[in-house]
Amino acid sequence: MSHPERLSAQTRGYVRLGRLTSDRKLAMVKDRMPAVSAKIQRLFKEFDVLITPTTAQLPVRVGRWIDKSALQAIYGMSNVYPYGAAWNYTGQPAAAVPAGFSAEGLPRSVMLVGRPNDEPTLISLAAQLEAERPWADRLPATAT
Repeated sequence: MSHPERLSAQTRGYVRLGRLTSDRKLAMVKDRMPAVSAKIQRLFKEFDVLITPTTAQLPVRVGRWIDKSALQAIYGMSNVYPYGAAWNYTGQPAAAVPAGFSAEGLPRSVMLVGRPNDEPTLISLAAQLEAERPWADRLPATAT
C-alpha cells in the first residue's frame, strides 16, 4: 500500500489483528473449508433455500463502531450480524431481503441462502417476495 498513513486508526487495527494469524493457521482454516462446506451442503439436498434472520438485533445506528478499536468493532458486529459468517466462509450465495419493520419502526430483513452458484434462485425468490410484499416505497417511521 503506497499510503498506509491514510488509513483510519480502526482499519490499521484490522491490519494488526490480521497479522496475528499465522500462515500455518490460515492454511489450516482453508484446509477445513471443503469439509465444513460439504456438511452444510447436506441441507441443500432437501431444501432449495435456507431462510435465517439477517441480524440478531435491531438495526444499529450508523457509525456505531466508528470510534471503537478494531477488536471492539469486530466483537460488536459479530453480535449483531452472526448469521452471515458461515456463508462468507463457504462461499454460499446469500441475500438480505426486506421483511417489514419492528415495533419501533426500524427495518427488518431475512437472509436467503442458496446452493453454491445458484444466485438465480435467490434473485427469483427475492423478486417473488417483493411482488407479494412491495417495499421500495416504504420508509421506517424513524425516517419521516
